Amino acid sequence: MAGQTTGLQKTYITEDAQVVRYTAVTRGVADGSCVTPLADNAIPLGVITNDEKLRVAPSAGGVQAGRNVAVQLSGIAEVTLSGNVDYGERVIMATDGKVKRMPQNPGVAEVTSLKVTKAPTAAGDVTVKLNDTDIDVTLVGNEDATGVATAIAAEINTGTTHTATSVTDTVTITAVDKGYQVPPTFDGGSTGVTASVSVTTLGKEEGNGSFNILGYAEAGGTDGDVIPVNIKISHYYVP
Repeated sequence: MAGQTTGLQKTYITEDAQVVRYTAVTRGVADGSCVTPLADNAIPLGVITNDEKLRVAPSAGGVQAGRNVAVQLSGIAEVTLSGNVDYGERVIMATDGKVKRMPQNPGVAEVTSLKVTKAPTAAGDVTVKLNDTDIDVTLVGNEDATGVATAIAAEINTGTTHTATSVTDTVTITAVDKGYQVPPTFDGGSTGVTASVSVTTLGKEEGNGSFNILGYAEAGGTDGDVIPVNIKISHYYVP
């Protein structure tokens, strides 16, 4: 047909109860099956371009699991966007079979572990320095190690730059922003408290990640738009 773009298609059995055309899918559990992804960045199979639900009775309607669908494996297929995409950008599969731009800058949030190794012998302030900012915690002096950890986590959570949880004598601190952090420190002041501090997950600036590419956007669009994508399944790593 004039103006029609064709590509390699293959019949698969859908594992979904309901699917629609132009849904991106990954491989299912059974051989020869496909399924809508439950999370972003699944390994692509292709895009559904036709299914039995759209045919006349007795195939039309009802549960579609176990029915045949045509999956386009190459060429240009239309897909629904999750988020905004510009022409020419790499796209990956998103939840529910939509597609989204490949995250250029996922980054990593830094995680710090602070373990209280000695309880206080006197009242006063202890100071946790996170990304070069002092966080002062006032102690009454009769806390045990668990009480000190609890107080530190509570004070950190009053701010906006980090979140914290405590389990017994250990505080786990996570930066809100992704990227490099100035190394953390701890000062027990005159309280007698001692603690060991270590970075368990190093923060990384935005710009790294491993992605499963469905293809390239053949047009720009915004969230919910249907655009053509040139299917070029590949793997891409951003160091």
